[in-house]
Amino acid sequence: MNRCFAAALLYLCLIGCGSQDDEWENLGCTAPVPKGATTRFMKTYRAPPGSQELVDAGLNYLNGDGVPQSDDKAFYYLKQAAEKGHAVAQSTLGTLYEGGNGTEQDQETAAKWYRRAAEQGYSVAQENLGLDYSFGRGVQRDTEAAAYWISKAADGGFAPGQNDLGLRYLSGEGIPKDEKKGLDWLRKSAEQGYGCAYFNLGTAYATGSGVPQNLKEAARLYKLSSDHGDVAADEELRRLNSMR
Repeated sequence: MNRCFAAALLYLCLIGCGSQDDEWENLGCTAPVPKGATTRFMKTYRAPPGSQELVDAGLNYLNGDGVPQSDDKAFYYLKQAAEKGHAVAQSTLGTLYEGGNGTEQDQETAAKWYRRAAEQGYSVAQENLGLDYSFGRGVQRDTEAAAYWISKAADGGFAPGQNDLGLRYLSGEGIPKDEKKGLDWLRKSAEQGYGCAYFNLGTAYATGSGVPQNLKEAARLYKLSSDHGDVAADEELRRLNSMR
């Protein structure tokens, strides 16, 4: 079974790596993260004076947008912006420390920068900080703290946070188990087009976890997961078809 979901066990789909809304690799789920979290945040965020230009330069170097890609130069500009208090820079700097991109890998420093951005309400950083607590990465493992920060990300409308919060409600990891709430959060994530959430809903229907078993509905959801970029869903579709 794909590692994105298993009945009664929590398989978190995400770890930080990259920039802005794209800063994850999925564990077992290959679906890309829907765009929008940074855009929503920046609509009301007031960047500290002199910081946005540094963020723009850092992200351009990180993504190779109009300039040769350079992690070292991305780190240089993003660190300056982060020190000025820019939340997106702080969060992205955390991913650079976590991955050892443009600097030496340092999980504790990564968590520190995630926290600074998370406390400003940036849902991408809230999700990453929650995952750090979940895995004990740069901080002492604390499943309740993990659920707290991931719920913040979910409440902020961030699709991976909604997916992860749904899984936590299904498993009771750091939060009282509630299958109805778990499935509701997975659906909210899927409504944003997050393929991993479609996969997890499909597995719930395939296994009868929180819903009556329905292989036809499971196949429909796996197909949607595949359509949204999760190639692992194809394996589950083949498995279901072999059972019918």
